[in-house]
Amino acid sequence: MDFVTVWEACLAWINLNPGLASWVQALGAVASIWIAWWIAHRQSIKAERAEKRIDRAKCLAISRMISYVKGVYAAHGSMTNDPDKMRKLRTDLTRAKDLMDGIDLYSLPDASLIDCVCNVRQHIDDTLEKFSDTRISHHHAVLYRQATLAPAIRTLDAEIAECEKVVKRFT
Repeated sequence: MDFVTVWEACLAWINLNPGLASWVQALGAVASIWIAWWIAHRQSIKAERAEKRIDRAKCLAISRMISYVKGVYAAHGSMTNDPDKMRKLRTDLTRAKDLMDGIDLYSLPDASLIDCVCNVRQHIDDTLEKFSDTRISHHHAVLYRQATLAPAIRTLDAEIAECEKVVKRFT
């Protein structure tokens, strides 16, 4: 049998079955609906994954920023009452505060991150306030090393740990 003969036989069979066109149309409609749903579903899954990646990246960025703040506190661990070192501490803490103030709290994907950022901001503000009076600078070094540094490191470590918990939710 050649191709033309087969084709003629198919056309003859289609002409003998007038309801066939309706069935083909119905099956085509069902298939197109299913394909449209499948494509939309795949796009939805991709969008959810992309959003999770973005949220995870935000969590990691917040954690790194808090680690930076912790590094600022730790860098001044050998504080002396030298006015230049006190000024440097205030300058570094002001930069860290500016960094934390630049975070858009509304863009954060989890309320725990908002708490972390606010706690760190408040901690920096408290430290800056404590060391803003330059008239009593002869006690600053002792106050910093014994009453400020260790609690700051503990607080920042706790906030970093909280950020890491949040990161796991977006993995």
